[in-house]
Amino acid sequence: MNGEQKKGRWASLKDPGIGAICLKRRHEVGLRQDETAVRGGLTYSALSKIERGRSRPTIDTIVRIAFACGYSDVSVFLYGLKVKDVLGQAVYDHLISTLPPVRDGGD
Repeated sequence: MNGEQKKGRWASLKDPGIGAICLKRRHEVGLRQDETAVRGGLTYSALSKIERGRSRPTIDTIVRIAFACGYSDVSVFLYGLKVKDVLGQAVYDHLISTLPPVRDGGD
């Protein structure tokens, strides 16, 4: 194995598709897949398919996964992972424009 090859669980994630973003963020906050699915109102199977790139989530589903991982701002959830390159600029702009406003938690 040369020094340029990726190692470990991220080895198969060559391009940061939306599923890879969800998986990476979930691992960063230390949630299991079943916990994230329950918190986001998804089935375990649906989240698994999204993370493996076998299903493309709707904008609503991306928002629910982000909130399940503790992100109140989905643009932060998506930040830095070349989402614009994966989704295209127009889709990314639409995604960001349709997100609900961030609440300060003092409701």
